This record gives sequence, C-alpha cells and structure tokens, in this order.
Amino acid sequence: MLNRIPAVLLVPLLLFTACKKQVKTEKHHLDGNYWSVRQFAQDQFNTFHNQPYTLQRIIVANGKSDTSYVSAFDLDWGYVLKTFFESDISDQKYLDHYRFDTFDDNTTMSRTFYYEAIDDNLFTRKLQILVDPLNNRIRNIYIETRKKTRWKEREEKLYYAPIKEIQIQIHEKSFMSDPKDSLIEYRFM
Repeated sequence: MLNRIPAVLLVPLLLFTACKKQVKTEKHHLDGNYWSVRQFAQDQFNTFHNQPYTLQRIIVANGKSDTSYVSAFDLDWGYVLKTFFESDISDQKYLDHYRFDTFDDNTTMSRTFYYEAIDDNLFTRKLQILVDPLNNRIRNIYIETRKKTRWKEREEKLYYAPIKEIQIQIHEKSFMSDPKDSLIEYRFM
C-alpha cells in the first residue's frame, strides 16, 4: 500500500505521525461511566486463572526487606487486589468528578488514558492506563489513592503490568505516630 502513496505526501505524513499528539477532553463517558479496574481484574483472572505462576514477593518495611517466593495458587489475592478494587471509578456517581486526558506517544508506541480527581475528597486521586495503540492491550496501570481522616492519612501508589509486576507502595501519617512507608512487590517469574 505504501508504494501507492506519492513520496510528496509520505514525508508530511511521517513527520505528522512522529510527533507526540495530545487530545484533551473534560469528559470521557463510555456507556455512562469511566474505565473499570474491577472489569479489567476480572478479564485478567479469566485469561490467566489456573496458570502455575510463581511470584517473587519483596516486602520493604521500616527500612528492612524480605524476599520470598509464592505460588499464584497460594497468594492472598483478596489482600493484593483490595485497594485496586476500592480505586474503581466506573460507577456513574463518579461522572464529571475527574479530568480526563488522552495522548499518543509514537516514540514509545503507546497511548495513555489519564484520569485525575477534581474533588479533593475522592479516594482515587489518579488513574493512568498505558495501552498499545496497535492492539489496545493494556501495558500497565498506575493508580494513586488517598484516604484522610481527622487523625490519619494513608496514601497508596499501585502499579500493575500484566503478568510482569504488581507493586503497592503505602505511606501512612498519623497524629499519634511517626510516618510509615512500606512497599510490597510481586514479580512474575
């Protein structure tokens, strides 16, 4: 097909597609809701369940690290996925409470969907989904959450790259104690 395009048109076309494009919108409604973390997790489960994966678990807390190996069959998935599920913004009550941006980066061959909370009291602060624009497969998701009470604040940063890595970073501040930082990472072997 390229041999049918005149060279005069091909050069501007290549220059145009080599640039990073950004498209901004204020609303992103697919069937009346935003992207669903829960549905994505269900799709991942349906695709990869009963696979004999071994994961390297790395826990860093109070300046000390511990590494172990765990079978996917023995992993406490409820604990691992709890905050991911809590960060879901697909319920209609969240419509118009997030700014939405999307942009393509042809250098890395990726498309990013980015949600950022407008309201300061929303649990999910940021949600970023990086996809392959050629096949729409998700390369990774990144989520930031924050829960504040009068006496305590907890922030989490969540990262998932399908069948590569899960990362949960936790930062807690309390009126009564020193700040605490921890990291739990699962690497698929």
